[in-house]
Amino acid sequence: MKKYNPILNPQKITKIVCYLFILLFLVTLFYTCIYQLLENTPEANLEKNNTAIQLISLISGIITIVFLFINYKQLNQQNEVNKQDVEFNRALDATYKQIDFTVNFIKNDEVLSQINRTLFSDGIEHMNFYYTYEPILTDKLNSVHEFLNVIKFIIHSHNIGIDKKNYLLKTAYYNIGSSFFFNLSLLKIFDKKNENEEASNLYSFITSIERFNTIITEENEQEKIDVSRLYLEGE
Repeated sequence: MKKYNPILNPQKITKIVCYLFILLFLVTLFYTCIYQLLENTPEANLEKNNTAIQLISLISGIITIVFLFINYKQLNQQNEVNKQDVEFNRALDATYKQIDFTVNFIKNDEVLSQINRTLFSDGIEHMNFYYTYEPILTDKLNSVHEFLNVIKFIIHSHNIGIDKKNYLLKTAYYNIGSSFFFNLSLLKIFDKKNENEEASNLYSFITSIERFNTIITEENEQEKIDVSRLYLEGE
């Protein structure tokens, strides 16, 4: 990321030049106005000049302080933006590392790679996959579920805005594969229990994984932060 330099930044130089021109114009204007006001007084010319210069110096000092304060506020705002950019880049780098780890895990797994490859072409293919791998699918999805929780923890452990958190979530979702999440949700059809039965572990894992891409809002952000921290502490 390009570092911000308040000395070499073109916008900064332009603002400083504008401030100097404004200050020079105001000083000239005030001097002219004050000198003309003092021309009709009986004071000597030297005293007139001294009085005008003192007044102009006072006004110039006030204007300079105002400009310096404006510049200070702008610099603080820019520094805050830079801090947020640095924090976001750290979160992005850590998130991508975990994404790569998760993608490689799915890709190198004989069962999970089939879910991520293509959408199931028909219900028979879908059903055959479920009944063939159902005994071992829960353990495999448990691993995926843990990897996704790590991604969420990484995102929430950085001091970044909600919009950037949602960007990282979507980045993870599409890099892992939208077809993976979609095919996974279809498997719930065959694992669904009636209302009087407790949901299986497989069904619960799939439901939890489906919620990975839930949009973060101001209302649910703190809850998601707490959940992600509890998960890591539990590990």
